[in-house]
Amino acid sequence: MGRSKRMDQKRMKQKIIRNNQGFGVVEVILIIVVVIALIIIFQEQITSIFNRAMGALKNSTESYFNNITPTP
Repeated sequence: MGRSKRMDQKRMKQKIIRNNQGFGVVEVILIIVVVIALIIIFQEQITSIFNRAMGALKNSTESYFNNITPTP
């Protein structure tokens, strides 16, 4: 009885592995659609965050390069 139970468990594990081998095409397409939809919905917020980050980066690099004194 113990051996057949082990065989059943082994078969069940094999079925699970076979049925869940990875993402299918449909899942990948759905993820891409959701990401694109989120980008479209939050486009203004994303642009604002990006522009603020680039502005801060520009200001910090300008102040850095303005403080450099050239050597003769």
